[in-house]
Amino acid sequence: MAVVGLDAKMPGKDCGDLNTCNKGTITTGWGSGSNSLEFVVPPIDAITAVVGDSALISQSLSNKLDDGVAAARGKDLAFVFVNANSGELGAYTVVDGNMADRNNLDLWFKGGSLVERVAAVCNNTIVVVHSTGPVRMPWSNHANISAIVYAGAPGEQNGPGLVDDESAYGTEIVYNSLGFPNIDYTEKLLLDYRYMDAHNIAPRFEFGFGLSYTTFAYSGLMTSFTSSDGKSMLTTQFTVTNNGSVAGTEIAQLYLSFPESASEGGF
Repeated sequence: MAVVGLDAKMPGKDCGDLNTCNKGTITTGWGSGSNSLEFVVPPIDAITAVVGDSALISQSLSNKLDDGVAAARGKDLAFVFVNANSGELGAYTVVDGNMADRNNLDLWFKGGSLVERVAAVCNNTIVVVHSTGPVRMPWSNHANISAIVYAGAPGEQNGPGLVDDESAYGTEIVYNSLGFPNIDYTEKLLLDYRYMDAHNIAPRFEFGFGLSYTTFAYSGLMTSFTSSDGKSMLTTQFTVTNNGSVAGTEIAQLYLSFPESASEGGF
């Protein structure tokens, strides 16, 4: 078998904090929403680990057309990895001639030509596309292309996401849209702080813990209803006292809940 394409290898780690380059497999776009690439598992590593000694893997981890053809020729199976990236920050960040948005819908680094050249010499070619948006696929009906996997921008588990099965993640893939499992959300609305309130659990570090050097006390809570022009208004009053030894600022929060008869959690 053969693994072909720049997108199959580990991404470059010399692309700055915003990952402004395309030197390997795509895990995310570039810009402020990018993330560290230190723990990425690229496709070539995942495939090699799964195949082990059961097959000989020929590699061409670039988009050089002749090298890809040489690696795939005569093989029983060829994976071709191609991509197209994008990001943000416009003219301030240009990656391989592309500003934030891509210049077009073409695969980068002659990816489409690589697919066609490999498919011409291997009658069992699987194309894997990593991209941040739609790409042109004029080769999609090629007789030698057995499958096209659009993998998007899958994050650091890039390679394992292609070769692992459900058991690796403790999940079940639903293949029939009429077969979705029925899930009984027995917790209702009792999530996070609502669950703790419902079960009288005092958090070790409550929200806002450590943000002040003083403490505050609440007292004198009073509520009253008023009606005017067919509208009702609830007025809530209470006293907040700084009972610590230094000055500070407190932001009061009011939480509402359904009555017990509604059998629902707070909101």
